[in-house]
Formats: sequence, C-alpha cells, structure tokens
Amino acid sequence: MKKVRLKSNVNLAINLFLIVVLGIASFFLTSNIINNSNSKSFVMNYKIENSLDYKVYILNNPYYSVPFLEMNKQYPISIISNIKYTIATKYKSSKSTKLKYTYKVVGKMIGETVMKDSDNEEVWNKEYVLIEEKTKEVDSNVIDIKEEIDIDFPKYEKLMEEYKKSFAISMEAYYKVEYTIRIEDITNNVTKELVTSSEIPLLESTVKMIDNTPKNINSNIYKSKGFSILEISLIIIDAILYLLIIILIIKSSKINFISGYLEKLNKILKLYGDIIIKVESLPECNDLEIVELKDFNSLVDLEQELRKPIMYAKIDESLNVFAIYTSTFIYRYVFDEEEYVWENED
Repeated sequence: MKKVRLKSNVNLAINLFLIVVLGIASFFLTSNIINNSNSKSFVMNYKIENSLDYKVYILNNPYYSVPFLEMNKQYPISIISNIKYTIATKYKSSKSTKLKYTYKVVGKMIGETVMKDSDNEEVWNKEYVLIEEKTKEVDSNVIDIKEEIDIDFPKYEKLMEEYKKSFAISMEAYYKVEYTIRIEDITNNVTKELVTSSEIPLLESTVKMIDNTPKNINSNIYKSKGFSILEISLIIIDAILYLLIIILIIKSSKINFISGYLEKLNKILKLYGDIIIKVESLPECNDLEIVELKDFNSLVDLEQELRKPIMYAKIDESLNVFAIYTSTFIYRYVFDEEEYVWENED
C-alpha cells in the first residue's frame, strides 16, 4: 500500500507557483522604479581655466634693449630686477548658480641639502603671503579673477646666499609661487580646488622657471532623478499587496484543506451511517489492547466480520475517532488532518 499526497501537493504547487510569479512581478516593478530613480539627468556644463603667467624685468645692461623678458626662457640672475606674475582664473558654466570661491597666493623659499645617494632633504623654508585669502559669493555663471604679484628676486637670492654662507653647507634652493583657488557650486554641491605653481631657482648663475599648471577643466554635472512621492507610494503599495496576497493564499489553502477534510468525514458518516453509532466520548477500557487501523475500510471489514457496530466520537474539529470494541481488543481508526493528507492508494 503506497501513501501519496496527491491533492495536497497539487494545491501546494499551485500556491507556490502563484507566490513565485507574483514575487517576480513585484521584483521587476520595484527594480524598474529603482533603476528609473537612479538614472542621471544633465544639469549643466562648466569650464575652468587657470593660469600663472610671468614676465622677468631686467636691469639696464648693454645686452638687452627691452624692459622685460617673456616666459619660458633662461635668465642670467645678474640682470634680473624683479619678476611680475599674473594669476588668472576663468570659470564659466551653462547655467547661473550660487557660487562661492576662495583664493590666495603664497611664496615659499625652500633650501635643500644636496645628497649624493638619495633625494635632497629640506633644511630651511620660509613662507610669505603674497595675496591674502579672499572669499566671495555670487549668483552667476561666470567667475573672472586676475591679479598681479611683484616678486623681488634679488632680495630672496641674497637671503638664500647668506643662509648658505652662514652654515657653510652644500645646498640647492628655489622660490615657489603657489596660487590656490577653491570654487564651490553651492546649488549643485560640487567643489573644485586647483593649485598652480611656479618655481624660481636660487643660487644659480642662470634660472628657468619650473611651472606646474593644472589642466583646464571641462566637465558636466549630472544629478540622480531620485524617488518621487508616487514611486515611493507604488513600492509601499506593491510590498503590502504582495504580503496580503501571500496571506490570502495561505488562508485559502487552509480553508480548502479543512473543507476537504470535513467533506471526507461527512462522506464516511453518510455512507456508513447504518453501522456507525455516534457517541459523546468513547469508553475507556484500560484492560483492552488497542489495535490501530490504517484506514476506515479496514474498520468496515471488521464490522462485517465481527457484527459489532462502529462507535464514532468527535474529539475536536480536526480529530475524529472510530472504534469497534470486543471483549479483548479495541480496533481503532483515528481520522485527523494528517490522515486526510496521506490518502491511501492501492
């Protein structure tokens, strides 16, 4: 005799299928909303150009007839009078926003000892404020900064020579002009900081500036779309509906199960009502041996053989007991939910 759960398995499979299908549908709906919220939309384009230009002004001499020399040349230090730097920043965006920008310029005189087998090590530095830090806020799409700085080159050359002579050390030195600007787009929460520098060698017979200018910036600003109130509401409603459907499916399965169980019980009582005696409770006979039967048909066969009625008692909604009493045995068939699920098949 083989036990199967045919009806129960079919219902379970259907319910699981519905839950999976609804879960997949809910997943794709939520994923679509999330992906849509993560999509980025173009806000604006902005460009930043930064520069640090200079001219080297020279003393009267029989070799040069011009008052200054242009950038990117080699300059004899003996004819240098002063160096004029021009700092400039141009910011332009495709949309006007609230901007805050801060900039400053410092000069750093740096001396380093010359090491044979390793990098030079700094032994002295001194910083000079060339332009005090300035901060401004504007509602615009343009920032245009331009200022000039005059560097007294002979002054710093002389100071470094005196330092070297005082300590009698082998050293290299340079004067560094450093221009720092920080631009903050408050509207879009975007910040850019640029540092431009130029190094003027000291303690040399001729000098050539070493420039470090950052690349111009040409960039776009994007913003995530984010969740709308409607999308948030849809996600919440979707989750609630999915949970409600699962609860309804589970409850429906339980109701169908109980309905099937009662239907089977009523069928037994109707077909065999002439040989069944309904009682409030079954007699307790501790001296009798109990024989548990696998199915109700076995009890019917015994009734026909022994010519004794089948006694029936309802214990609760999901437990019903049928029994035949003899002088030595109690033949009992317990019909409960588990027995209903496991139907017998010959």
